[in-house]
Amino acid sequence: MKKSICLIVVIFLLSLSFYGIVADESTLQKTIYVDDDNTEGPWEGTLEHPFQKIQDGIDNASDGDTVFVYSGVYRENVVVDKSITLQGEDRYTTIIDGGENGYVIYVKADGVNISGFTVKNNSSEWEDTGIFIQSNNNTYTNNIIRNNGGQGIYLIGDSITNNTISNNIIINNSKNGIWTYHTYDTIIKDNKLANNGGNGIGLVASNNNIIINNELIHDSLDLGRLDHGNPINNIVSNNTVNGKPLIYLKNESNILIDGDAGQIILIDCKNVVIRNQTMEEFGVTITMVNCPQSLINNNSFKYIGMFSCEESTIRGNVIKDGNYGISIDCGDYITIKENNITNHKSRGIYIDDSSHLSIINNSITNNDNIGIDFAWMHCNLNTISGNIISGNKDAGLWLSLSSYNTIEGNDFRNNGFAIHLGESDRNDIIGNNFISNEKHVDLSNTFSNIWLGNYWDNWPGLIPKPIFGRIGIFGFIPWINFDWHPAKEPYDIPGHLSC
Repeated sequence: MKKSICLIVVIFLLSLSFYGIVADESTLQKTIYVDDDNTEGPWEGTLEHPFQKIQDGIDNASDGDTVFVYSGVYRENVVVDKSITLQGEDRYTTIIDGGENGYVIYVKADGVNISGFTVKNNSSEWEDTGIFIQSNNNTYTNNIIRNNGGQGIYLIGDSITNNTISNNIIINNSKNGIWTYHTYDTIIKDNKLANNGGNGIGLVASNNNIIINNELIHDSLDLGRLDHGNPINNIVSNNTVNGKPLIYLKNESNILIDGDAGQIILIDCKNVVIRNQTMEEFGVTITMVNCPQSLINNNSFKYIGMFSCEESTIRGNVIKDGNYGISIDCGDYITIKENNITNHKSRGIYIDDSSHLSIINNSITNNDNIGIDFAWMHCNLNTISGNIISGNKDAGLWLSLSSYNTIEGNDFRNNGFAIHLGESDRNDIIGNNFISNEKHVDLSNTFSNIWLGNYWDNWPGLIPKPIFGRIGIFGFIPWINFDWHPAKEPYDIPGHLSC
């Protein structure tokens, strides 16, 4: 009887041990193999019989597994929805080609590691991306992200955090190299970014990120639109643009930046002088946030963006061949004087929510949309005087919801509209030339403006010049302003013509 009981106990213990071993083996991390050369099967994900498609490897993986992909060209759109390591054999020869169809890799799961691939050829939609990321705690390293129709790498979501992008080559993507939106604690380091259609790196509504040791060629770092109360708490260090330093300063005062910068970003600085810079090869060149009493003088660049930089001066610069030339947001008492602002794809000067500006003696020419755009409300009490405003395709000067401005002594010629006034009242338009514009003035729901002593090439100047517009919700009601004393001859307005 005792022997029988002992035998039962031994069998029971052995069975527990066996099932324990099986359970342990089932939870072990494993490697799944993928090789596009395995065209005949069988496809089991083993070293001997690898899967042919990357997605099959991912679908058969569990959290913690590695999917190893041999060199080859994999024409597919991959979704990573498990916490795995996706490892290519060689980043130059292990290629995922999206076939111009959506994203190439879409990362949904947290805790993903991707390395060793060339990722290319997504579609051209904004969110269609080489690597599209909507998750946290991931690492992307040692990849080549190139020739995508949209973004190279795009991180977007509600507080996406703790992603690392390092040691990648990100080149020739049609939009941006790396673009982040509402992301935090991202590390972007030791990457090479070149010749991307938008910017190399863009941080939009993103904070507490680290941007270090990156090389940008014909690319730039863009902080996106900067709104009131939005803190900027990123660490940007030891990056280069076209072989020159990307200067990023915060909370500095009494600074002289004289020549030899690749890009300049200043946050919460005061009394800054930027001069003798040549930055003509990429989009975002100078960005200043809350930097009052600054001077930008004698430079050549594509773009300057100023947010809340009161009492500053932009003078004697050549600003050409960008998307926008100058962008002023929430900045009062700024002087823009004696600059050449030309050949921009959108606006020469863009003004939003800014008053008491002086735009004087500039040459603002050949911009694809608008020469000077007072884009939104609260752009009041500004002076636009002595400028050559010519060859701007849509309009020379555009005012929306802007009042009490003085527009005097400017030369408007060869523009679409010379001046558009939309819901903008009590402006003084005095002593300007209107010559060879497609339409001299476009009025919409605007009243009580003063037109006086302007020269009109389609009016003899002997009697008051009627200026026709429209009012009403749908703009169906005709409305007339008058220039009561038009000039008989054009004025000599030299502007600023030297380049």
